[in-house]
Order: sequence, then C-alpha cells, then structure tokens
Amino acid sequence: PAFPKLWIFVFIGAGVLLASIIFVAKIRTAKTKPAVSGLNEIPLPADQPLAVNNNGKNSEPKDKKYSIRVNCFGEFKVSSDSGQIGLWRNKPAKLAFEYLVVKYGNPITKDTLMEVLWPGGSPESSANNLKTVIYQVRDTLKPLFSTRISPVLFKGGRYVLNPEIDIMTDFIEFERHWKQGKQFDKEGNSGEARIEYENAASMYSGDFLEEDLYQEWTIPYRESLKDIYLLLTDKLSEIALLSGDYVACIEYCHKILAKDECREDVYRKLMQCYN
Repeated sequence: PAFPKLWIFVFIGAGVLLASIIFVAKIRTAKTKPAVSGLNEIPLPADQPLAVNNNGKNSEPKDKKYSIRVNCFGEFKVSSDSGQIGLWRNKPAKLAFEYLVVKYGNPITKDTLMEVLWPGGSPESSANNLKTVIYQVRDTLKPLFSTRISPVLFKGGRYVLNPEIDIMTDFIEFERHWKQGKQFDKEGNSGEARIEYENAASMYSGDFLEEDLYQEWTIPYRESLKDIYLLLTDKLSEIALLSGDYVACIEYCHKILAKDECREDVYRKLMQCYN
C-alpha cells in the first residue's frame, strides 16, 4: 500500500535532516573555538628552561655553547674562561643576577623581580628601574663571553638566563656530593661516603650569599645549606672518631662549633678525642 511507503520516506528524510544539522553545528564550533598559541596561553613548566630560536619562538633547549662558574658560598664570584667579574655596577644588578642564577631554568616574571629588588615599591618606578638593572646585568657579564651573546632573555613577560649558557654553581655541586655521600652511607660504603662528604665540605667556603644576609629570599636557602653542612661535617667527625683519626675529628668538631656553639654532643665528642 502507498501509506506505509510514505512513512518510510518520511523517516529517511528526517534522518538526513538531523545528520545535516549535527554536521553544520560541528563546523561552526570548530570555527569559533579559539586557537591556543604563544607563551601567554601556555604555562611554562617550572623545571624546563626556555629556549629561543632565531624567530623568537619557544623551542627545545639547545646544546650549551658557553659556560660560567658562579660561587655562592662566601664571597660571590662569577667567572669564565674569558674573564672574571671584578666589580658589579650596583647592588640591584648583582641581586637580580643572583636571583636568576638560583632560579636557573625557571622564567621569572617582572613583578617577581621587582618585588625582590624593591619590596613594596611603586610599580611604575620599579618597572622603569628594572629595565636599567637588566641592561646593567647584561653589560656587566659581557667580559665573560668571547662572542656577542645576551646572557638574560626576556620572553612572554618573563626573564630567564640564556639556556645556551651552562651555569655551574658551587651550591648545586655541594648538594650533589651530599646526596651521593648519603647513598654510599646507605649502602654501607663508608670509605666512598667519606670522600663525597669531604668534597662537599671543601666547597663550603662560607654561608650561602653571606654578603646579602638581609635579603629575605636568601634565608631559606642559606639555612637549609648550612644545616646540610653541619650534618655532613658531623658525619665526618663520627667517621674520623670511629677510625681513630682524632686530629681530624677535633678539626671537624671545631668547624661545627664555629656555626653552632651550643652543640653539647660535639663537646662530648671533643672530650673523647682529648682523652
């Protein structure tokens, strides 16, 4: 009969119409969906250095082409095969570079640097001063490189040390020796542990950034590294005492007391050595 055939055509037509509506809706959604690109939309990973290619776009980190040595224990020193920084032009430039070194690999916002250098200062004044300070940092670091390179990059509202520069810092090496020593200790290898602890202790030529004691951001790093130094020096004194090397044990004990004169356990250890 004609009536059932008519319903079949109606159902087919309705299905085609519904499919067309869905297809058009998908196309419109795709056209109106915003594209995600650039540093302002993509958060930079905290543990990934920012690399910049010739087009100014973020790319994979390149191989290191330059290297500088930064000593943060005791007197702050910066050097390379091409030269050494003898004098910083002003305190803010030195502080800005110190902060970028400690945060190496982590892009730092302008606001963060301004607060580090001028806590509570006027945003407008601090922003203008920051441009001058970054210029002074770049200019001060020039003698360290044999070819022209910008040591400090600015991208997406953030400052970062050029990832082509390998920054070798004493406090990072210090921590590495400390962790390796603990691993040897855990394995029962006291001989190798002692070597690693001695390497770490030899690098501790003074407290972390001790020229900037009143910079609040340095305090947690300073106290943490000093605690590690006291722990590893105590371990060295214990190893020396157990091996009968009383002269070395006394020396380590005095180093501990120079940092913490209230250590009764260290005084008892000294008594053992003298007896």
